Amino acid sequence: MAVPAVLTPIGIQIAGLRKGLALFFASTTTYTIPASGWYRISALGAGGCGATMFTTTTGGTQSGGGGGAYVESEIYFDKGTVLTITVGAGGTTTASSSSGTGFDGSAGGNTTIVWPGGVLLSAGGGGGGLKNVTNATTVAGGAGGTPFGGNTVNSYGGAGGAGTHTTNNAGGGGGGGAGSPYGNG
Repeated sequence: MAVPAVLTPIGIQIAGLRKGLALFFASTTTYTIPASGWYRISALGAGGCGATMFTTTTGGTQSGGGGGAYVESEIYFDKGTVLTITVGAGGTTTASSSSGTGFDGSAGGNTTIVWPGGVLLSAGGGGGGLKNVTNATTVAGGAGGTPFGGNTVNSYGGAGGAGTHTTNNAGGGGGGGAGSPYGNG
């Protein structure tokens, strides 16, 4: 499982907190900076959900959800600064049990880190995939998430795979890759 938010002290030596230690936040929370110094912070947006389709003899298709963005910054925080970390939830959809129907996937949520000066980082969630029952047409995958605020890394999430409907075919597109410190998804 990817961890949506990470805080790493850089060059800080205090009891219980040291250089190279990473704090992972997998759910929404607040965090108070324990010592003044430089920190590396990062955020990963949630992936969008692919669409669902209950196929029939005429087929149907669905596209994949987009990957979440990744952002990273190095910033100096004063002791006592309170960060509000909001972790985005992954996209969802509903299973279809009625022949020839389906549902579009929903977008993944943004993961944000806010401090007293406003939004510090925001890693956008990926877009939801689309369903398609029209023959000989293609639906695009969900868009990749958009990064905001990184001063060292701003990586876009990858787009979900497209789905093309052809008669008696129930193919679908794959999901998009998440952005990372090594590039776009």
